[in-house]
Amino acid sequence: MKEAEQVNSYSTVDIHDLIVLETDESFPWLADWEGALGDLSTFCGSLTHSGSPVRLRVKYVRRLKKDGTRQIGSGIAVDGESVFDLRYRARLSTPSPASITIETDNPCLEWLKWILQLALLRTDATLVHAAALEWDCGALIIPSWGGVGKTALSAGLLKEAGWTFLADDLVIISREGECYGFPKPLILYPYHRSLFPEEFARRKRVMTPVRWLSPMARLALIAKPLVRRSPSLLQFLRKHNPQSFAARPSQVFGESKLSLHSPIRSVVWLDRVGNAPEPALATLSSADMASRVMGATLSDFDEHCTQCISAGMGLGILHADDIYARWQRILENAFRNAAVHKLNLPQDLAITSLTLLTKDILRKSLETATPVRRDESWPTA
Repeated sequence: MKEAEQVNSYSTVDIHDLIVLETDESFPWLADWEGALGDLSTFCGSLTHSGSPVRLRVKYVRRLKKDGTRQIGSGIAVDGESVFDLRYRARLSTPSPASITIETDNPCLEWLKWILQLALLRTDATLVHAAALEWDCGALIIPSWGGVGKTALSAGLLKEAGWTFLADDLVIISREGECYGFPKPLILYPYHRSLFPEEFARRKRVMTPVRWLSPMARLALIAKPLVRRSPSLLQFLRKHNPQSFAARPSQVFGESKLSLHSPIRSVVWLDRVGNAPEPALATLSSADMASRVMGATLSDFDEHCTQCISAGMGLGILHADDIYARWQRILENAFRNAAVHKLNLPQDLAITSLTLLTKDILRKSLETATPVRRDESWPTA
């Protein structure tokens, strides 16, 4: 067994010199993980960044052994130095402060975003559930819940001169207030057809009607635990999901529209309010924004994976201050010098009208911020 471990080779992705993601080349679902990263696997190279990157290793084992473990909750077990996720079949350990290892015999894509977050926090950076665009050498961060209109707004602004793409759904920000591009695939639903007609025409696939999306989502939640027993079937259904499909930002917008990084100039929380007569901008404090962003981002991670981390804190291999308290501090400091606003949208505002009615408001938010300058020692996209 030791001899087999010595010959393992790994596919490596350098994520902005913050994380080095190493995935076992014998991992049967390596292509699925690379696909979930989208343009991140090729677009985000090494930057001149202070500090050493955290090494995040995904190791494939033919059969995950849980001998000597003790079950402490639904689908969670521990031994003296590891947390075992019995639902997605993964073993999480932290060999050193600068490394995290996950061993698995399953696809366990549910862990991808969360282990990236755990690694980023060790570099004083964090994922944020938000769209992000660059305009005039400054980043506009648009955090919100899913389904509010981030993708539609980004798509509309990118058709305007001067805007470039940093992220659609998740973005990396650092404690120093730098925004790093996170060009993972866009997830497009039937209601996005009018925004991305070329992408839908290219796919030529049958999609679930919009009115059936909610019932189908509820059905999927019921069926998923059963389907998970067959990893191959689960991955097949993910690739042929009739509710949505994934598209790389480089294919949708073009490589010239992708930005590598930019200092944060403005953060605008996007929300839909039932009694809002028209889009309206209101000022928020950096602490209030940090709390909202942390809540929305935490909700975007798989709930079971976050519960496993709670078990790790109880075990002593993880510390709350290194995760949740640090997370809050990173956000508050990152937003300290930015213009921070909330943009209330009418509940019934159509996504096709979103950009037209908000682009001037968003530019106003950018213009009220303190001017930022890019560090010329860092490469541009």
